[in-house]
Formats: sequence, C-alpha cells, structure tokens
Amino acid sequence: MRKVGLHLLSPGEGHKPKGAHGRAAVHALGRTRTTGNFKRIEAAKGKFAAIHAYQAKLAAHKAGK
Repeated sequence: MRKVGLHLLSPGEGHKPKGAHGRAAVHALGRTRTTGNFKRIEAAKGKFAAIHAYQAKLAAHKAGK
C-alpha cells in the first residue's frame, strides 16, 4: 500500500473564510481567503499539530518571509 501525504492547498486555492475564527486567522496572516489547511492538519495529526502549524505560519508572516 502506497503512503499518501497530506494534501494542502496553496494560498491561491483558498475560499472566503466562514466564521469569526476563520476571518481572524486569515486577517492575522495578511490574506483575504482561507485554504482550510489547518483543519486538514487537525484531522490528520491532531489539534496541537494544527495550532503549532498556525503559530509557525504566523511567526513567519510577522518576520516578513
């Protein structure tokens, strides 16, 4: 059986965020759309992995990368 990785979308493939948390997260990352990647990470690897991924993305954004 072939191991399939987690399919994450690029920022350009996003959609308008639903709900206050989605809007706040997208705003914090300087975007207008969400990809749903954090929910995908949470479903596959757990809540703390998704939180860590978000915090790493936010830190990179604030550093200007």
